[in-house]
Amino acid sequence: MMTAGTAVDDPNFLQTYLVTNARQLGMAGKILFPVPERGLAERLYRVKARTVLVWGDSDKLIPPVYAQAFKQKIAGAQLVSIPEAGHMVPLEKTAACVEAVGRLG
Repeated sequence: MMTAGTAVDDPNFLQTYLVTNARQLGMAGKILFPVPERGLAERLYRVKARTVLVWGDSDKLIPPVYAQAFKQKIAGAQLVSIPEAGHMVPLEKTAACVEAVGRLG
């Protein structure tokens, strides 16, 4: 964070800022894009509980194609796609989310 006394034209300040920023963005890129595969696909068959996958049709963080893959790998899983919802379905479409989870009985 810059303070009133920080000189933006100070080469040391700019170098430190740019290096720190690049490191943070680089780490976020490694973690999030694409969603890393760490063997989850090979373990999903172990899920024995009744499963309802609730997914936002407009999820940009973890696209709906992942929901389809999870549904295929989890025996008996139901997929409820919520229209006009992104990644935060419970906050964006609370009633639809509650209804979907209610399918578990």
